[in-house]
Amino acid sequence: TILATVAARLDRLDPDARRVLRAASVFGQVFWRGGVAALVGDEAATDRWLATLAAQEIVQARPESRFEREREYVFRHSFVREAAYATLTESDRVTGHRLAGKWLSAAGETNTVALAEHFERGKEPARAAVHWERAAEQANKLLAHEESVRYYGLALQAMDAGGDVDVVARCRMLNALGEAHVRGGEYLQARESFEQAAHLATQMGDAHELARAALGFETASWSPGLPGVAAARWLREALNMLDGSEQALMAQLLSALARALIFSGEEE
Repeated sequence: TILATVAARLDRLDPDARRVLRAASVFGQVFWRGGVAALVGDEAATDRWLATLAAQEIVQARPESRFEREREYVFRHSFVREAAYATLTESDRVTGHRLAGKWLSAAGETNTVALAEHFERGKEPARAAVHWERAAEQANKLLAHEESVRYYGLALQAMDAGGDVDVVARCRMLNALGEAHVRGGEYLQARESFEQAAHLATQMGDAHELARAALGFETASWSPGLPGVAAARWLREALNMLDGSEQALMAQLLSALARALIFSGEEE
């Protein structure tokens, strides 16, 4: 196969050159001199071998870089990157992605998906969750509702993978996921997310997140024309938890409750 042929060619390289290539492969098809040096741990060797690999047309330097004062390179062919990455052990991949994520963060990387993927593969679920959430928020701004739903879902998965679940953060994320589902017209999935958030908010005694979940659940009920009985129950729970000082939020809840009762056939 082509990949096997490329791997055989890489096997004939100097061991240090292969080490630099393996480090570069962690970043993907595009990589940076500083990032590779951070993974290799030897700046002089990195510079020397990158120059050699460029001369052999294995990698190519780009005239411009996404990061200031950082030389940017690209693998001349995707098979080269795949072959180099395939030689990494699982332990090396975990360490490499963790270091790559940290270096990219320090360099000012704005691609939140790339950062989330590096930290996820680097077994740092808490950091991955933060960046998946940011990716979802960016998708919201672009009206990319399906992507937003996917990223919030990945953030929740990362939270679960972390072991020590932050219940407050999970409740907030479930509400955000529910809102993303609503924007995408996925009302049944939205109701599930809001109901989970409402249960957590009730356990924590968090009036604001419960109100958010109740309002979202009601929107996801009337929009597709579903009965408002369950929504009315959550809205009443939220109203009971509020201390009465937040008039605007109470007005929102009462308005939603009126609509939920209409959709329950309780006009009086």
